[in-house]
Amino acid sequence: MSVKPSITLHIIMLVILYACQTDKKIPETITPTVRVEEVEIDTIATRYSSVGYIYAIRNISITPRTSGYLLTIDYAAGEPVRRGQRLFTIDSRLASTTLAAAEAELASAKARLTQSQSSYERALPLAAIEAISLSQMESYEAEFRAAQAQVASCIEQVERARIEVGYATIYAPVAGIISRCRAEVGDYVGEGTESSELATIAITDSMSMDATLPVRLYLQQTGLRHTSYDNAHLLSHITLYLADGSRYPYPGEYSYTKQGVSPQSGVMEFVINFPNPDNVLKMGEFARIEFDVGQAVPYVVVAIDAITQLQNLDFVWVIDSNNIASQRMVTLGEVVGDKRVVKEGLKVGERVVVGDSQGLHTGDRVIVKR
Repeated sequence: MSVKPSITLHIIMLVILYACQTDKKIPETITPTVRVEEVEIDTIATRYSSVGYIYAIRNISITPRTSGYLLTIDYAAGEPVRRGQRLFTIDSRLASTTLAAAEAELASAKARLTQSQSSYERALPLAAIEAISLSQMESYEAEFRAAQAQVASCIEQVERARIEVGYATIYAPVAGIISRCRAEVGDYVGEGTESSELATIAITDSMSMDATLPVRLYLQQTGLRHTSYDNAHLLSHITLYLADGSRYPYPGEYSYTKQGVSPQSGVMEFVINFPNPDNVLKMGEFARIEFDVGQAVPYVVVAIDAITQLQNLDFVWVIDSNNIASQRMVTLGEVVGDKRVVKEGLKVGERVVVGDSQGLHTGDRVIVKR
């Protein structure tokens, strides 16, 4: 009798186990959803970049035109100055003394002119009635003409002396950034002294940088028949990137080609000008310049997000007309914005996966979204 409860228990357990197994669902296959883009053609110029330093287009030398002791320095070094702003004053006492002597000599010459003119005019009617000899008349006239010439000479000397006095105050001839003064207050400055140049003003409303291009690439783009100094058409879409990687908002403009090829690096050097209305660009600042070289040519391009890497090889996932995925190796070219040039491996019109492709396998059927 003790066996029957055991058999009954086993039967109940088998029934429960069967019920549990019948409740389990067979796993369903999940079809991945991917975003695709068509491979397209884009006309792209060869993009090149070089690094260098920014410099001012022109530096104006401030040199005293009179000699004397430097009395004042009327600006802050490294700051912008306006055209016509006072920069220096030089002791003008010597020039003022010269001016005073010239004015005194002019006054004396005018007095002599008045006297000689009076004598000449009195002699004219006497000569007409032959009351005085011809030689006397000629003497009066000569004295009068000599006095006129002396006055003219003295006027010129006075003007020159006044200019010398004016030279004692030096004003900025242009607007720009001024350097530190090379002399100190109290130094004797002027031509022939150690301080023949007081400072320089860099014109900074426009700044320059050299763009360099290897001669090999230059010849590929221009050919042997092209003159090496007429390159305004060669460079375009010129962009400047500052040391922190930020893009400078104003585009560059080709100015001219420097003479010769750099013997150290074997490159052509092109001077590029950039507007600098806000004085953002500084002399000596390190920067990178990018530019298109030559005419644009057609290339096959895909989105950068379509490219995956595996063991230093580049691949894309291609979706055929039946929405079947396959992985394909490609040979890549340069980056152009958010696109990448594909030299080999893809044809125009093919569809590639863009974005997340994790879990995708060759032969998988996918759901396509654009």
